[in-house]
Amino acid sequence: MPELYQVQAEGETITFDLQEIQNYKRQLIAKRHELLETIEQVKPIAERPSAKSDDTGDISSVPFHQADIGTDMYQQELNQMHLEQERQLLLDIDNALEKIEAQRFGVCESDRKPIAKARLQAVPWARYCLDCERAIEAGQ
Repeated sequence: MPELYQVQAEGETITFDLQEIQNYKRQLIAKRHELLETIEQVKPIAERPSAKSDDTGDISSVPFHQADIGTDMYQQELNQMHLEQERQLLLDIDNALEKIEAQRFGVCESDRKPIAKARLQAVPWARYCLDCERAIEAGQ
């Protein structure tokens, strides 16, 4: 009989075998490493000053078309948003790894009910059950 990992949720116990937990942990660690690599690649691009400005932040005296400057600024904002999303996902993954160690993995942070295993298999860093996630996304 496999060893079990049990978590108390609202009114019930969630049971995983240790192999399932190890698989989730491996997935989380692999995704964490992938994110760290992505962040290291995107960070210098997202945090660099605009290529169209000098050290003071003023637009240089070299003539550039306003559309080029606008495109550069737009791309810079996209890179910064991407970097922030990756950092947030990294925090969610670290949170999930901490929950595994504290035996709180698989419990919705909102209603304290179990998160469906199918959801955890797809998104092992999920913080909420599907119903709560939908309500949060809908602004409720």
